[in-house]
Amino acid sequence: MFIVSNGLGWEHVSVRAVRVRGIASRVPTWKEMCQVKAACWADVDCVVQFHPPAADYINVHPNVLHLWRPVTAPVPMPPWICV
Repeated sequence: MFIVSNGLGWEHVSVRAVRVRGIASRVPTWKEMCQVKAACWADVDCVVQFHPPAADYINVHPNVLHLWRPVTAPVPMPPWICV
């Protein structure tokens, strides 16, 4: 399951795995995140999952992951040989 939002210059998707008794019992897998990315963005789009500094980290929904894409500029990427 995923929820899409767009605001403050960012496209954003929250992703959670299958629920058990109303609670997400695990984080989404890499394959599930790839499926959501493909459903929400084009193959040529680069999206990111942020790992903020510890002082800025907030975990409101355990086991939910997020994908982000800025709307005004491309996401900087390392050289292809590094990826």
